[in-house]
This record gives sequence, structure tokens and C-alpha cells, in this order.
Amino acid sequence: MTLSENYTVYFDDPRLRMSGVGRFIVRVFSGIGYLFFATLTALLLISDVRGLQFLGAFFLLFWGDRLIHYHDSDMHLEELKTEAGLNIAHYFYPGTFTALERALVIAGASHQPFHITLLKELLKNSQVQELFSRLDVEEKTLKEKIDPWLGEKNAERNPYETVLASPLLLNAFHQARTNKHHSVQPGDLTAALFDIDDPYIERLTHTFSITPENIVEAL
Repeated sequence: MTLSENYTVYFDDPRLRMSGVGRFIVRVFSGIGYLFFATLTALLLISDVRGLQFLGAFFLLFWGDRLIHYHDSDMHLEELKTEAGLNIAHYFYPGTFTALERALVIAGASHQPFHITLLKELLKNSQVQELFSRLDVEEKTLKEKIDPWLGEKNAERNPYETVLASPLLLNAFHQARTNKHHSVQPGDLTAALFDIDDPYIERLTHTFSITPENIVEAL
């Protein structure tokens, strides 16, 4: 855990501690659960019993809420309270979390350098693409520079443990708060990534004249 301001801040998400098989099983069962719930909602709505119809309408409201907040983080930064044991994973935007999860899976399975793998995953996000466009860095050129490095093997067996031990996620969280974002956006994680002590990131910094300050200004 890392002490920061009035919070005992840490990042923990059980999905990232699972194996690839474990994640697959969870997704399958989650999909089955949602399919069952959706079917039940439809059956209740077309029922001839008024009470069951009302229950179906209640379930429909649940689906509506899920749809509205589909791209929201579990919690918003403006709702942050001064309490101990703050798990910042709840404040990560789904797109940010997905990039992080994919990078951990790929780096863990292929032993690619994690930070460069994460950057490549972040480049799939439209916000990050626009960010580099504002910095006059072409996405294609950046990927051409990154791709050869992905073939270099890394000795790290568990990139998740490495991430937890580094300030990367905590810095992304602080970046989002500074920028007054509702959640930790892909751009916040990108800015934090370019502030990490990593030889590959340093090469990109020198090659493209990218600094964390440049990225923050472009957000």
C-alpha cells in the first residue's frame, strides 16, 4: 500500500490476479447469468399476471441503468471521501481497465516488456490516438517503433506484481484527480506511463520529444 494525502491508497482487482483460464470461466458464467436474467425479464413482461409484469418492469429498469452506465467506472472521483483503505481500482474507466488487463495477459503469457505492451493496448483507444495526434506523433510511426521491442523477452513472470510495486497506477489516479476527470481515463494512464522509469519509454521520450507534461497539456 502507498500512503498518499489522507488516504491509504492501493489497487486491487481479483480479475487481474486470475489466470487466463480463470478469466475465461468467469466471463462464460457471467454471460450465461446475463442471458438468463434477460430471458427472465422478457418472460415476466409478457406474463398475464400483473404482479409478474411489474417485476419484469423493475428488471427492465435495471437493464436501462446498466445500459446508461455501461461506460462508467464503478465509482466517480467527485464522490471520493476521506477514508482509509481506498481501492483506486473502482475509479478506473472501463476502457482504461481493459487496456491494462489485456497488457497484463499478453505480457504474462509472452513475456513481452509490460510497459510497451500497455502502450500498444492504449493506442487502440480513440482518446489516446487523439492525444498523440495533438502532439504531432503519428500512431503508425509510434507503432512501427514499438513493434520490434515487443519481440524482446522479459524475465518478469508476473507483470501484475510488478505493476502493483510501481507508482504507475497511483500516478494515473492522481493525474485523473488533477485533471478533474470523473474516472481514470486512458489518457491519464498514458501520462503516468511516460513518467515511469523504463528504458523503452525513455527511448520514445527522446525519439518523439514526448514528456508527461506534454501529454497532460494535450489531454
